[in-house]
Amino acid sequence: MATKRQDSEKLMSALTKVYGMADNFIVYKEGGRPDEAAIYYRLLKSAVEETQAVLERLERAERGDNIIPFRRK
Repeated sequence: MATKRQDSEKLMSALTKVYGMADNFIVYKEGGRPDEAAIYYRLLKSAVEETQAVLERLERAERGDNIIPFRRK
């Protein structure tokens, strides 16, 4: 069973991965300029989903419920 420390490390790894994608993830509008709102929205959405999955796992572990595996994308 994973410890809270390991779960925290997985959370940090997921968030780092999401924010690291910003360099490679650019959406262009008609003028050729990046659509920053779309970039930030998608990055935030991914970060929130990953964070929620880890927090659910931590809450279940604290209650002693069955541990659900991390979601893979």
